[in-house]
Amino acid sequence: MEKRYAFFPGCVLTKAAAEAQTAIRAVAGALEVELVEIPGWSCCGASHVQDVEPLAALVANARNLALAEQIGAPVLAACSTCALMLRQAKGALDSGRKDEINAFLQAGKLTYKGTAPVTMLLWELAKNVPALKARVTKPLNALKAAAFYGCHTIRPELVMGFEKPNNSDVRCRSSAKPVEAKAAAPSGQRLTRS
Repeated sequence: MEKRYAFFPGCVLTKAAAEAQTAIRAVAGALEVELVEIPGWSCCGASHVQDVEPLAALVANARNLALAEQIGAPVLAACSTCALMLRQAKGALDSGRKDEINAFLQAGKLTYKGTAPVTMLLWELAKNVPALKARVTKPLNALKAAAFYGCHTIRPELVMGFEKPNNSDVRCRSSAKPVEAKAAAPSGQRLTRS
């Protein structure tokens, strides 16, 4: 796990789920990871704006990525939808749209270079379970936890690319690893409608 990230909190973590940001910062502190909030970040569009105005969505996320690159660290998102939007933008920019979009960014004296990878907190925790386990001070042995990781954590696979979803098991296996590191047991339960 990197020791420093350009942190993209996203709109939900700053308002409706502010408690999640508090928890994320506490986990980062316990792991001795510095989260540098991207100065001047803007909403990623949360998977809606690209349906109405795809160019605006790409420019907005290119701007966020260009701002993040100034920090000189990988971009870390906590929200799976924010990560999806940023990774889709990075994919488009790195696949030939960089010059076109940089023309828009020049108005704000920004340039997207393509130097910062985009990752998610869950992925970083799942890749670093031993470090996470080493920091557990209060094991949750008696707890069964049902993790909500967000559908974009593993889908679309070509954009997110961290974990290959299995058609017979749509659960995100990587979400179980950090839960198990806390000595809690993933419930394995699926929510069903009655």
